Amino acid sequence: MEKFITICQQLPLPEVGKILRRVALTGLGVGIIALAVGIAINHVFIGLGIAIGISIGLFNIRMIVKSVAKVTELSPANPKRMLAVKAIYRLAISTLVIIALVVIRFNLGAGAVAGVAFLYIMLMAVLMVSIYKSVARTL
Repeated sequence: MEKFITICQQLPLPEVGKILRRVALTGLGVGIIALAVGIAINHVFIGLGIAIGISIGLFNIRMIVKSVAKVTELSPANPKRMLAVKAIYRLAISTLVIIALVVIRFNLGAGAVAGVAFLYIMLMAVLMVSIYKSVARTL
């Protein structure tokens, strides 16, 4: 994991912005398509759940960016701890929201789980491609 973090730190800041923009736009498109397909095949709650899950994931990514910016600005004595605590809170809130969706309507919650999973898998794929291109340029 340390090697992965070291490689990620080598990405230039504009590249990170491109990655997040690409993931956000693709997630938005997939959410809209999932909702349309859900309506078309009479599974509205699954499509809506996927769109909600993608929104939860995008909100979490946005909060990560804000947290890192705030911790960088404050320069606390133990920045890793501050980021870890905030990550735990975000994870807990996201989990509670998805559990609530499952309780309200199973298809809605299952779609939300699928949407969050899709978004993070897509984020990792885009990140890995960018890292590969960055490393390939230096060789």
